[in-house]
Amino acid sequence: MEELLGATTLDGKQIIRLPYYRCFPNLNPTKPLRRSECHLVRQVFNGLVKLNEVSEELEPDLAHSWEMITPTRWRFYLRPAVRFHDGKILDVADVIYTFEGLRRQTVFTHLERIVSVAPNTVDFELASEDFHFPILLTSAQALIIPHTSAGSATFSRYPVGTGPYKVVLNDEQKLILEANDTYFGFRALTDRVEIWVLADEKMRHVRANPALLLEPQNASAVQADKVPRTQRMTMDEGCAFLLVNKKWGIGKDKRWVDYFCSRLRSSSVVREAMIKGTGQYRIANAYGLLPGWMHSTEGSELESPAPTYVTMAIQSENPFHRVIADAVIRILHSDAVEVELIELEYNEFMTGKNEKKIDFWLSGMSLGYKRPESLLAWLYDQGFVERALTTPESQTIANRIEWWRGKPSIEFPATEIGAELVEQGSLIPLCHTWLGLIPDSNLQNLSVNGVGWFDFQNVWYKPTIDD
Repeated sequence: MEELLGATTLDGKQIIRLPYYRCFPNLNPTKPLRRSECHLVRQVFNGLVKLNEVSEELEPDLAHSWEMITPTRWRFYLRPAVRFHDGKILDVADVIYTFEGLRRQTVFTHLERIVSVAPNTVDFELASEDFHFPILLTSAQALIIPHTSAGSATFSRYPVGTGPYKVVLNDEQKLILEANDTYFGFRALTDRVEIWVLADEKMRHVRANPALLLEPQNASAVQADKVPRTQRMTMDEGCAFLLVNKKWGIGKDKRWVDYFCSRLRSSSVVREAMIKGTGQYRIANAYGLLPGWMHSTEGSELESPAPTYVTMAIQSENPFHRVIADAVIRILHSDAVEVELIELEYNEFMTGKNEKKIDFWLSGMSLGYKRPESLLAWLYDQGFVERALTTPESQTIANRIEWWRGKPSIEFPATEIGAELVEQGSLIPLCHTWLGLIPDSNLQNLSVNGVGWFDFQNVWYKPTIDD
C-alpha cells in the first residue's frame, strides 16, 4: 500500500496520493467545516475575494475589482464567462443566492440587501457602516455556490464550484480531485489529487517516498525520535480549548468557572496528557487562543464546590481530542468529579445539539491566517461560541466588532476579544499543535499552509532526467 502513495506520473499526468484517517462527507461551505474541509472547499470553490496564502493580502477572485460607494454600500464587479464545473456560467443570481443564505449568520446580520445594479455587478447594502466589509468575504462560508444545484441531495459529497479542482469521486474510501481545465485562473499544475482513507492505525501516519503531507488534523504524525531532519514544522494558528457553558450548564455558577480555570489550565492538562502519552501528536502549552498570546494566569488550584458530575462534549472521529479529553477526565476524577462524555458528530457539535445538557465542550480552532480579522469568522461560526456566553459577554464582543466596522484603518480587536474570553473563564486554552510536512526534492512549490495542508494547484512533480 505504501508504495502507491506519494507523487507520481501516469500517462503523462501528475498525481499526488495522500493518506488520511477519515472520509469527507461534507464539502459544502454552507455547513460546518472541519479544518481539512476548510482547505478542500477552497480547491473546489472561489469567493468574490481571497487572501494570498503567503502575503495574506486581499486579492481579486471571482470579483476582479470592487469599491466602497458609501460605508453602507459596497460594489463588486464579477469576472465574465466564469464557468462552474457543470458548465453553467456564473452570474449575479449565484452571488445573491449565496449571501441571502448567509444573512442569518451573526457576522452578516448587518447585510440588509444584495442587488444587481448592472450586468456582472453586485451591490451589498448594509444596515450599519462597515469600512472592512471585503475581508468578511474571504471566509469559507462566503465561497460562491450555484443557485441551480446547491440544494441537491448530493451537493455535500459532490459539490459544484468554479475552483481549480472538481470532485470526481468522494466515498468512504477515497476522495479524488481532478484539475478543472476551464478554470478562469491558472490551470492547476497537478492533474489529480487522491486522498485515500486508511483506517489502520499504523497507516494513518504512513510516510511514503516521495513526500507526503503528514496528517494535518493531528499536527505532526510521527514520533519525535522518528522525525526526519528534512521535516518542516510550523505551529498551528489556533489551539485546543474548553468552552464553558455559562448560559445553560454548571458554568452559570462562578465557583465552578473558577474551579475549571484553576484545575484544567494548560500546564495541568498537557502534563497529564504526556504522562499517559500523546502518541503521534506533538503539542505545546497554550496560554491564549493563539501562539504568543498570554491571557491565562497561573494561580492556586481550587477545590471543586461539591462532589458532583459534569458533562463534556467532544467531536466523534477526532482521535486527538480524545487524548486531551482523557487527560481532562483523569484530572476531574482525582477531585471526585465524575464526567459524562458525550460524543457528537461534527455538525451536531457545532450547531448545538444537547446544548442545555452540556457543561463544557472540548473543541479546537485553526484560523489558517495570522490576520487578526481571521478570528471573526471563527468567533461566529455556526454560533458555537455565542451559545455558551452570557448575554452581557456576547454584547461586549458585539460592541467591539461594531466599533471596528465603523472605523477605517483600525485593526480588528482580536487580542482584546481573545483576552476577555479567557480572563472571564468562558474559554480555557489547553494546547497548540505542530503541523508538519516532509519535503521532497522532486516536489516543487511545496510548503505547509495555515491549516497543515499545501496548495494543490501550484505544486508540481519535477521528473528526474538523466542528461
